Amino acid sequence: VHSNIDSSDSGSDASNVDTELDFGARLREARELKGITLNEIASATKISIGVLEALEQNDISRLPGGIFSRAFIRSYANAVGLDPEKAVREFLDEFSFEINKSSTSTRSTTSGHLTLTFEKEEDFESQRLMTRTLIRLLAVSVPLAGLIIYCGSGRQLDTVQNPLNSQPLSEPTPSISMSEMAGVSVNSNPLEDDETDLLLIDVHPAATCWVSLTVDGNLAFSRLMQPGDREVLQAREEIVLNVGDAGAFAFSLNQQLGKPLGSSGQVITVRINQDNVEDFVVQ
Repeated sequence: VHSNIDSSDSGSDASNVDTELDFGARLREARELKGITLNEIASATKISIGVLEALEQNDISRLPGGIFSRAFIRSYANAVGLDPEKAVREFLDEFSFEINKSSTSTRSTTSGHLTLTFEKEEDFESQRLMTRTLIRLLAVSVPLAGLIIYCGSGRQLDTVQNPLNSQPLSEPTPSISMSEMAGVSVNSNPLEDDETDLLLIDVHPAATCWVSLTVDGNLAFSRLMQPGDREVLQAREEIVLNVGDAGAFAFSLNQQLGKPLGSSGQVITVRINQDNVEDFVVQ
């Protein structure tokens, strides 16, 4: 830190400082002999008035510690006409008890009401933030990696491609084996009178989307679906949908177009039953 205060006449002033005074008092006396205010030193050295006051009051607990404290002492001493290196030595000698008591790792000591801290707080805070960020990244990346491995391993339930891919949704959908896997008994015509209470869901995402679908308490499938993929299932009681990207997901219920479940990138879980099925379709 450079000082703009003229110290050309420092020799005579510095020689008049009472050496019997403690360190802080010597600094204050040198400043007063020089006729300089703390505001002037703060303006010239860019050191806060609080730190300058701490130096004069021997309040070590308010100093940043380490090389910063020594740099502040040098700047202060130079501003008031004292030998900067001698001032640093006197500071270290006067507070040697606290310095020697501090450990090499933490460089932090306490004596009475004085605490001497030489740890660079900025580095500590930066490391703590970096560690916190790394933990958050791991928390997200580990489950994602597991999902990718799971989807790529082929460990998924067999799905049946609906033979009516090219036909409009207005036509009745035949029974499929996935429904049978979910524990639903299906006739050749799923819309016969005895099965009018069934929930028929047709899943056909518009973009790549992870989908997990549970029918009447049984997991039907859980996989990454691509545009053009399609799953048609029936349930008697409840359908539970877990969608990794609501904006890419598209479906129909009982041959009615389903409402958007959310925005792009939003993870959604919904439960559909006979009581709320109308809430999920376009009227």
